[in-house]
Amino acid sequence: MGQYDPLEVANYFLEQAWREGIYDFNNLKLQKMVFLAHGWHLAYFDSPLINEPVQAWRHGPVINSLYHNFKSKGFPYINQLGTKLQRKDPNNINNFEYVNVSPKLPDAGDAEFCQSKNLIDAVFNQYKNYTGYQLSDLTHLNESPWHSVTEHIVGEIPHGIIIPDEIIKHYYKNLIKEGA
Repeated sequence: MGQYDPLEVANYFLEQAWREGIYDFNNLKLQKMVFLAHGWHLAYFDSPLINEPVQAWRHGPVINSLYHNFKSKGFPYINQLGTKLQRKDPNNINNFEYVNVSPKLPDAGDAEFCQSKNLIDAVFNQYKNYTGYQLSDLTHLNESPWHSVTEHIVGEIPHGIIIPDEIIKHYYKNLIKEGA
């Protein structure tokens, strides 16, 4: 299974939400949705969905690049897709012009991509009506990946603590076994 840029997954969730008339996605909700998709993907397919590590922050699991991309894209709710700089002509080594682009998941793909997209859609449908705080509460449960890496920390959680994919995968595989 391919690993996707977290921004592609986030933008997909936003486009789906707006298409359905859901406009309550803030940075917290978007973070948790991408994390949940990543967790379920690890459990079902034994491979990561996103190509960036998940960090443990005070309010739960966070994908650092997403946080910084969306922190100024609308308050109280996100009102534009995430963007990143890309070379205007990547094939011309002498051209150093850059443009802002909104990365998106591919429109079509092989069977593996279709499985990933079906899972992303299932996560969206399962959690789209939750608030960011409700999703944050889900990610803070005892024995959750976030809890596993933060439970012995006294005081503030240090910046940059990674939640290993193995811990995330183990947790979500257990949820599957329990029928969650």
